[in-house]
Amino acid sequence: MLVLSRRVGEEIVIADRVRVRVAAVRGKSVQLAFAAPDSVRILRQEIYALRQSFGCGEASSALLPAEADEADQENWSDPQLV
Repeated sequence: MLVLSRRVGEEIVIADRVRVRVAAVRGKSVQLAFAAPDSVRILRQEIYALRQSFGCGEASSALLPAEADEADQENWSDPQLV
């Protein structure tokens, strides 16, 4: 597992398709903002585990195969993060 330190407003980029920005830190709570193509499902771990336990199939799509990249990049508008 990779562990990174970031300050409010700083980002990390995952596989050239997902951006994660630290939006706020309040006490022990950290707010994260995500920008990703619609084809990338982002779930909290507890929701992912719940869906898995009920047999909902693939609860969280990992980054799609390379053949999906071109279509996603064409359709992905870069939303402003908070």
